Amino acid sequence: LGVGDRQKTRTILPKLRGPDTEWLFRQFPESMGVGGGGGMRFPEYYVHYPVDIGMPWLDMANADLNRGVYYACLDTAPRFNTLHFEMHPGLARNRLSGNWPTDEEMAPLIDAYPPGLVMHWVNFPYTKPGETFTTPPVLLQCHDGDWHQAARLYRAWFTEHFPIRQAEQSWLRQAQAIQDTMFMLPEGNIMLSFQEIPQWAQDARDFGVNAVLISGWNVGGHDNQYPNYTPDPRLGTWEDLAAGIEACHRLGVKVFFFANIQPVDISTEWYRDELYQYRMMNGKGQITYSGWGMGTLGARMGLTRPPISGCDPGFAEYRHILVEQMRKLAEIGADGIHYDKVIGHNAVNFNPALTLPGDQSYFHGVIACMEETLAAGQAYNPEFCLGVESPWDRLLSYCDAWWLWHDMLDHLPVMKYTFPEFLPTFAVVQPWDYNNVNNAIRYGYQLIVGPVRYSCSIADQQSRPIATYIAEALRIRAELQETIFFGEFLDTLEVSVVGSEPLKFNSHRNRKTGKRACVVVNQSEAPLEATVRFDGNAHGPVLLYQPFVPVAQTTLPVTVAVPGERFVIVVEQ
Repeated sequence: LGVGDRQKTRTILPKLRGPDTEWLFRQFPESMGVGGGGGMRFPEYYVHYPVDIGMPWLDMANADLNRGVYYACLDTAPRFNTLHFEMHPGLARNRLSGNWPTDEEMAPLIDAYPPGLVMHWVNFPYTKPGETFTTPPVLLQCHDGDWHQAARLYRAWFTEHFPIRQAEQSWLRQAQAIQDTMFMLPEGNIMLSFQEIPQWAQDARDFGVNAVLISGWNVGGHDNQYPNYTPDPRLGTWEDLAAGIEACHRLGVKVFFFANIQPVDISTEWYRDELYQYRMMNGKGQITYSGWGMGTLGARMGLTRPPISGCDPGFAEYRHILVEQMRKLAEIGADGIHYDKVIGHNAVNFNPALTLPGDQSYFHGVIACMEETLAAGQAYNPEFCLGVESPWDRLLSYCDAWWLWHDMLDHLPVMKYTFPEFLPTFAVVQPWDYNNVNNAIRYGYQLIVGPVRYSCSIADQQSRPIATYIAEALRIRAELQETIFFGEFLDTLEVSVVGSEPLKFNSHRNRKTGKRACVVVNQSEAPLEATVRFDGNAHGPVLLYQPFVPVAQTTLPVTVAVPGERFVIVVEQ
C-alpha cells in the first residue's frame, strides 16, 4: 500500500511521453472504460513493453522517507511483455481528491480484500508441446532516493548487456535540428520537386539547420503505397534525386530519407499478390489497419486515406525488400534513413507462417532490419546512420535520433536521464512555436522543423517569425553544446530555481569540465524573475545567455529576468 504513506508515494513509469499518472496510489488510471470489463472484480491498468514504455521498469518512492522500490523485468530477449496492475478493493470513481477510497471506507473489506496494488510482469510465450519456457528475471530492489536512482540501476544493467551509440559516431546525433518537408502528400499534392532540393537545403542552412529529411518522396507520396520506396516520377527521377543530394553536400548539409519498416498499403496489387504472406494478424487471423490522410479534409478525417496495415520484418523475405531499397538510396548519396512508426503494430503476431515465436518475431525483425540497413548503407557511406520513431531502449544500439512527438509544455524526461545519449525531438510546425523551441533547448532535444506543417522551407514568409528565433537559439546552443547538448543530463538535480509556476528548468553537466548549466524557460507571455543556485557553489562566477542579448557575467546566486516565452541559460565558470 505504497512506500510509507500511500498518498506520498510517487510512481514513475518510463512511458512514451511521460506517465499517465505519477501517483498510482492516489489516482488509479483504469485501462478499461466504464462500459466494459465484465468479469473483472478489480480495476486494472497495464502498460506494454516496448510499445507503451521504453524501458521495462517501475519505481515507487517516498521523498519524505528518501526510500524507493525498483521493479524491473530484466529480459535480454527482444519480446513483448506487459506490466499489469490491479487495485484492491475497488475505486471511488470521479472523486475530486483522487479515485482511491478512504482508509475508513476500505476498513470493512480489509480481511477479504487487503487494500493496495497487485502488480506483475506478464509474458506471452509461444511454447510448443514438450518445450519449456523460462521467464526472464524480475528484480524487486529497495533503494535510497527517488526514481533517479532506479534509472541508474537500470542503466547499469542495460550497459552490461547492450552497446549504446555515442554522439561522436553519428552526424545525426550531432545535428541540433533537421528540416523536414513532405515533397508529395498521399492525395497527390506536390509541395516540392527534386529540382527544388538545393534551394530548400540552402534555406535550412541560412537559418542554422544543417540536416534535411526528405519525406513523401516515394511512389504515391507520404504514407501511401508502402513499401514502394522508389521516387515518384511526378517529383523527378533517380538522377534528379542524386543531383539534389550532391547539391546538399556541397552546402555542407546532410540528407536522409523518410521510410518505414512494417507499414504496408493493403490496397496495392503488390500486397494482394505477395506481401499479404508477411502480414501481421491477430488471434482470429485478421489484420488491423489505419492510415494518415494529409492533402484533403476528407483524407484527414480518414474518409479517403490510404489503408495502412503491417508486415512482420521477422520474415527475412520482407526485410530484404526494404533493405535493398535503402541500399539504393545510400548508393546515390543518402546519409541515412529515418524509420518511422517503429512502435509495434499488433506487437504479438499470430501469422502461422512465422519462424519465430509470435511475441518475439516483430522485435527480432526490427533489430535485424536496423542491422542490415546500417550494413547496406555503410558499405557506401561509413557515416550512414538511422533515426527512428519508437520508445524502445534496445534501439539505442542502432539509432541516433528519436521521434516521440513531445508536444507539451512539460514532461518527465525519464529516458533522457537514464540515457543522456538518447536524443528525442520537439517539432516546430507553426510560426510562433516558441515554447517548443525553448523546451528543446531546456531538455537537450533535437528540433524537427516542419515549416507550415511540413509543406515548404524554413524561409517561407509564414515561418519567418519562428525561423529567426530558431537560428538564434541554435547559435547559443552550438556555443554551449558540450554542456547542454552532449553533456550529462541532470534533470532538475544539483540546482534550485525559485520563481513562479510558469518557470521551468533543467540542468546539465559538461562531461569534460564538470561545470554545470541550468536552462530556465518562461512558458508564460509575461516577463518573470527566477533565482538560480547550484549545489556546492555558493558564490562562483557564471555567464548568462539568452536570445538576442549579449552574454553577461555575474556571480551566484543570480536573479534573472526571463522575458515571456524565452529562455535564460546560467552557466558555471
